[in-house]
Amino acid sequence: MIAGVDVLIISNNKPFADAATKDAIVRHVQSGKGLIGLHPGLWYNWVDWPEYNRRLIGGGARGHDKYGEFEVLVSGPGHPLMRGVLAKFTLQDELYYFEPDAQGTPIKVLATAHSKAKNKDYPQVFVVEQSKGRVVGITLGHDAAAHDHDGYIQLLRNAVRWTAGKETK
Repeated sequence: MIAGVDVLIISNNKPFADAATKDAIVRHVQSGKGLIGLHPGLWYNWVDWPEYNRRLIGGGARGHDKYGEFEVLVSGPGHPLMRGVLAKFTLQDELYYFEPDAQGTPIKVLATAHSKAKNKDYPQVFVVEQSKGRVVGITLGHDAAAHDHDGYIQLLRNAVRWTAGKETK
């Protein structure tokens, strides 16, 4: 199913139909492989699979600001994920209300954005502190406006390299 894959990107909000797929995703991370939770892949999508958000992603989102422009501020500039990404950049997107799970796997936040609607800062880019696999969360990426943004493109490139264990020094 996903054997031989170094990096798995989950960017969907449809349920995984069978337990074998869910087990394969967990085994993938437990074996030291990479996982990128991207935009809808960071939502609380699966009521029948709470371990995904708690164990693999370290939390989740249940809402977001209206689509619009907001600023992303890098708080972890020394991390390989942020290499080549401006210290702050503005883009059109949905600002996800990602909340770390207090009982979940801890996350290290690398970039945030401030929600005017909630008057609160939310993680936009983070690393989930797994014991073996490398897991990244990127809440950005709703549509072409984000996908074509230089900062977003650089984040994706860095995330694939880092989760695969192939970041440049």
